[in-house]
Amino acid sequence: MLGCSASGSDACNKRFAVLVLRCTTKVFRKVGSRPKAAEVVHSGPTFGEWYVNTIDFLWGGHLLTAFLHARSRYVLLVPIRSVKDAEGLVTAFCTHFLGRLIELETPPDSAHRVLSAYLEGAILAKTTCRKTLGHLNSVVREMEYMLDAPEPYVGPGDTLIIPRIEHQLNATPRGSRKDYVWPLEEFWDCLRDFCPELLPRRPIHLLGIENPEVLEASEKAFQKHLPLRLASKLHATLHQVDVLFTADELQMVEEGTRRLSAPEHGLPPRLIEDIRQQARLQRERLQE
Repeated sequence: MLGCSASGSDACNKRFAVLVLRCTTKVFRKVGSRPKAAEVVHSGPTFGEWYVNTIDFLWGGHLLTAFLHARSRYVLLVPIRSVKDAEGLVTAFCTHFLGRLIELETPPDSAHRVLSAYLEGAILAKTTCRKTLGHLNSVVREMEYMLDAPEPYVGPGDTLIIPRIEHQLNATPRGSRKDYVWPLEEFWDCLRDFCPELLPRRPIHLLGIENPEVLEASEKAFQKHLPLRLASKLHATLHQVDVLFTADELQMVEEGTRRLSAPEHGLPPRLIEDIRQQARLQRERLQE
């Protein structure tokens, strides 16, 4: 339910824990609203604002929106087939956002606590920060460049592999040399600021694997040398989706890959070495 939408008065003040979506003019045009000014004073904790733009050059004319978390610069791509108004946009975002929290293994109580900070309403407002809007526009341009060579990002029937596109965008550092962030890692740190009980975690940065035989062989090898749940997470990393590991998990990956013989399992030796090095590097970062 929209607590205060862009279809309201020119100046809208809200003093609750609300979801603030700062939208481009294209978004307002797509959902049939007009951009309005909004000043927001949060009376309680909030997970922060999101900047929103539409992706106009793909998906057969369907509405695909890019949501960028202002603080972490983390990107969510939300496909919307039939939504034509602001309330539908908010509902689609909240559904996708909760799904992503669950995919990142956020405990249900913590995930619902984050989402509950948005449940008193939503405001669709004008963009206010040129720097954040610039990051959002960069995301749109990067997607266009990525899809110039679409093979890794498009599946059967020309279906976009959205988690893979999101992963590529969120594995790209954003900002200048002085203030750049790694979006996925910063997003998790923002979650930990909101839910201090969450453990620190980091991704294992690897190049994606397209060869189905290597993917199948790696899955069997990981299951032989790692606990099943951890093997599944490491295998998902090879599919280029957002996955995060605790320090203990990274240590188990490092130790497990030492016992893994790449030639025995028909795997590229460099792949196992890269996994081991990344696991060690990210574990050391967590322990700093």
